[in-house]
Amino acid sequence: MPSSIPNLSWFPEEGIRKGRLDTYLLQPAPTLFLASLTRSTPLELVQFVLGVVVIALGIRQLPTPGTVVAWVVTLAAGLAVTWSMGVLLACLAFWAPRLQLDIFYSSAWQLARYPTDIYRRPLRAVLTYFFPLALIATVPTTTLLDGPRVLVLAPTVAGAAFSCLLAIGCWRLGSVATPGRHLDSIS
Repeated sequence: MPSSIPNLSWFPEEGIRKGRLDTYLLQPAPTLFLASLTRSTPLELVQFVLGVVVIALGIRQLPTPGTVVAWVVTLAAGLAVTWSMGVLLACLAFWAPRLQLDIFYSSAWQLARYPTDIYRRPLRAVLTYFFPLALIATVPTTTLLDGPRVLVLAPTVAGAAFSCLLAIGCWRLGSVATPGRHLDSIS
């Protein structure tokens, strides 16, 4: 399976269909923490470093310290939204275990990687308020270029917190409702 969700790509097959989620449920650590950090691809940090280099080369003027702090906050919010989107998609496997999550995640990521300004008004509103994908690319970029704005930072942090809480809630709901459904009812 391609690893577009490297830390949760194993989940539908291994966790749900083969019943390996039970081993996480029996551990003393939070299940979501264990499941979302089971697999990672540290080599992909190279993309992060290259991204920082591109940003550093592309900035016309040196940003103020306040702008850099606000940018880091919006990047953290974007990371939280990306993580919660992956968890929410992984939660679909609790109720539809044969679903190919990579297709959904890849489609959502393609929408999120571009600034929402390129989309027309109805889709822009959906990507900003219903699926807060605007927090991944648009808000950090705008913050770095235009400087920090309280009217943007506060909703950004609130949206990221809400998406994380929603992901945690869906995970808890799914992991409590699913453990008895293994190979007998799925395969």
